[in-house]
Amino acid sequence: MEAMEAAAFHARVAELLRAGQPFGTARLIDFKGSVPQAPGAAMIVHPGGAIEGTIGGGRFEAAVTTELLGMLQDGGRIALRTYTLSRDELGMYCAGQAQVLLEAFAPAAELVIFGGGHVGAALVRLARQVGGFRITVVDDRLPYAAPEHHPDADRVVHTDPTYTEGLPALGPWSYAVLVTRCHEVDRTLLARLAPLDLAYLGMIGSRAKWGQIRRLLEREGIAPAQLDRVHAPIGLDLGRTKRPEEVALSILAEVVRTRNQREARRAAAARAAQAAGGGEGQAAGG
Repeated sequence: MEAMEAAAFHARVAELLRAGQPFGTARLIDFKGSVPQAPGAAMIVHPGGAIEGTIGGGRFEAAVTTELLGMLQDGGRIALRTYTLSRDELGMYCAGQAQVLLEAFAPAAELVIFGGGHVGAALVRLARQVGGFRITVVDDRLPYAAPEHHPDADRVVHTDPTYTEGLPALGPWSYAVLVTRCHEVDRTLLARLAPLDLAYLGMIGSRAKWGQIRRLLEREGIAPAQLDRVHAPIGLDLGRTKRPEEVALSILAEVVRTRNQREARRAAAARAAQAAGGGEGQAAGG
């Protein structure tokens, strides 16, 4: 892996931020003794583990990559770590110490609405008023996948009938809502999305519909524990409601409650980690 020049590194970071993609960065800040790279060396780590640039390679770089991937799963933060490049700690013979600045950039919470019909359109409008989400709408019907039909959405995707083409990357920052045109599309999407690590996954429909689809998906090999995470029927119970705006309100209320609960748990975990670690720590051999 070749080292990245500073200008190329910062340009690539800016590009990824504009695209709203998750990634992490590691920059070598200081060192003692012998280390593989000089201060200023930097690398970018993507969620799948792909790397751009290098801070030295080997087990040192692998340890940094592992920590950055964990930070991305936690929602993104910044940390200063000291790694001891010794035989005992990392199986290395450099015998130096490297101080590394780690930053994880997780996208803002994204509400991905599969289905741009009446409920989907009402949900876009309401979510924009409430705020706190990037909003993406996906539909295979051109009239419902036109940007002018959803002026409050950040992105509108016209996909194919199997909902395969052009879909946004989904991850722990994604709140996925299934309000498509038919049950078969919902089933196809659930089979694809249920195994993913999403912040939220919900499907519109009755309890009977959900029961039928769940049995089909279990026969197809989807783990029951993954299906247990699906919010179905979607939304908080507001009583008997039919109007698209009321259905959208019940959905958004459940999504926002889920987001707030996740953020509260993350904040509590961060406070606990800070109390246990007492500030700057030495990761993977510090």
